[in-house]
Amino acid sequence: MEPMIISHLQLLLAEAQASPRLLRHNVTSLISKCDSLRRMLSTIATGPQSQQNCALSEVPLEIVEYIFAWLHPAEALKFRRLAKAFNNLLVSQEFATLLLSRFLPNDNLSSKRHHDECAKIFFAWPSTYQKRFANSHLSASCSRKSLLWSHKATPFDTNHIPQGSLFALFPNLVELDLSYCALSGTIPDTFFTNMRQLQSLKLHENRLTGEISAAIAACTQLRVLNLHSNHFSGKIPESLYTLSELQYCNLGHNRLQGVLSQSISCLQKLNALYVNDNHLEGEIPKSMAELQGLEYLVLSCNRFAGRVPTELLSLRRAVYFNFEGNGFDGESNV
Repeated sequence: MEPMIISHLQLLLAEAQASPRLLRHNVTSLISKCDSLRRMLSTIATGPQSQQNCALSEVPLEIVEYIFAWLHPAEALKFRRLAKAFNNLLVSQEFATLLLSRFLPNDNLSSKRHHDECAKIFFAWPSTYQKRFANSHLSASCSRKSLLWSHKATPFDTNHIPQGSLFALFPNLVELDLSYCALSGTIPDTFFTNMRQLQSLKLHENRLTGEISAAIAACTQLRVLNLHSNHFSGKIPESLYTLSELQYCNLGHNRLQGVLSQSISCLQKLNALYVNDNHLEGEIPKSMAELQGLEYLVLSCNRFAGRVPTELLSLRRAVYFNFEGNGFDGESNV
């Protein structure tokens, strides 16, 4: 079986040397549409380790590079498991540059479709691709000071927010929406410290875990924070209460523990707070009654106890307050 694959690959190499356009046409037909070749590749990728490491691993890498550089990035990366040499090539900075430059030429407006497709799988890529894509093709988004990638869910099982300095490429970003992106894992501190101008951060409806980082305090301009429907745990960091510009905060449907701090009174511009469906406990801090602009307060389905401060119930701008599903004395909704 492998000699047949190698024969296909060598044929493509010869055609590539003769005509790159012909190569692109044949790669599309042989790799993307040819079921027999795909089955052969799939058999090797899922077969015994000894089978993977024999003749296929001896295919000259220039052949691999010629062929896979014409595939869509999402398609090319599926072949990383064929052999260790394949993986090393496909995740290299040089190959990432070549592949993305072909599919996302900077001066070609027709590449917008490819741009959108790449954005959908951004968080599932190796870091070499993320950095290349961000550095070369997201600068236009940054000039608008927004990255709105909501609902860019991918077929991959796990998509992590990149570690390191990737988001340092967006120091002027004001609005970031990564909701419904199937993100998992933790949020690195550098995510916040590299984007200090953020005013709106939406990461809801993902599978993010760990504690909410204290580094969120670096985003001093933050007005909207939406983290609901993830798997965050631990306590609400005290540093969150230093975000004096915060107006909307939704931490509902997570696994947060601990109490609401008396420091919540520092959020003087807050008009909506949702912490429902967590494991929060203790009493409602009396200082919350100092939030004169509070309109929406949802504390339902936690472990709060004690009495609801009467001053809180008399806030003039209250629209909807929900305290049900706790252990309060005389639960009520407003």
